[in-house]
Amino acid sequence: MVVNLIIFSNIETNQNGESRCKTFYTRSYKSNDKAECERNHEYIRFVITKGFSLDELNLTQEKINLLFSNINSYVRKCLNNKTPYELFVERFGLDFANVLGICTINPRNVNLKPDLIK
Repeated sequence: MVVNLIIFSNIETNQNGESRCKTFYTRSYKSNDKAECERNHEYIRFVITKGFSLDELNLTQEKINLLFSNINSYVRKCLNNKTPYELFVERFGLDFANVLGICTINPRNVNLKPDLIK
């Protein structure tokens, strides 16, 4: 839990301790609390289809990082044809993105199909 607090602290404040944003936790089953991330849930379901047991996937941190690297490298029209990864790096820097274990995937190579993490 200490690591999570450090990461959220780095997201919320810059190197000078100035506030950049606020991190909030949301309530379960309240999609209107987290509307911006609901699309990511849909992308997760492209890869991990409903009815498929997560226990069968043998998910490792590397597979999860790969999944979210692909999701966050998918170009979004609502982001002015940028990727969430690009915006994150612009805002927080490449070093911080590397700490999270997420990397950029060439948009032509983004894979949001079940074979991605098998």
